[in-house]
Amino acid sequence: MRIPPPVWSLTGLAIMVAADHWWPASSLAWASPSLQHSVGGLLVALGLAFDGLAALEFLRRRTSITPWSIHTTSALVTTGLNRLSRNPMYLGMVIWLAGAGLWLGNLLALPIIAGFIILMSATQIAAEEAMLEAKFGQAYLDYKARVRRWI
Repeated sequence: MRIPPPVWSLTGLAIMVAADHWWPASSLAWASPSLQHSVGGLLVALGLAFDGLAALEFLRRRTSITPWSIHTTSALVTTGLNRLSRNPMYLGMVIWLAGAGLWLGNLLALPIIAGFIILMSATQIAAEEAMLEAKFGQAYLDYKARVRRWI
């Protein structure tokens, strides 16, 4: 949990761009570039909106959005997008990564997105869930039983 999740997502984006530059032969052939750019741009905007709205909900509740500082977490946020996903900011990152991959039109984006999901689930989210359970106890367990991790 030493590397912030946005750094991991931006690293994934950088790898996607590099992969597209070095291996353009793995491009999508099913869609026109304008369709790829339109849908990809829409997904990037949607993912960034998820990130922003989720962050605003944390700020509205006056609690920390930084997952590595559980001592500054003062409230269990279960409102807003957190009603749909326990991790709407990570979901937003996955959505905008998918949009960027579609924009680039390179199939190598798929394993990068999958790697981000696996990395966040196995390291970041697992550690956060353990800390939240220790801090909020049964309230967090009840929330966890009601709301899925991703969607």
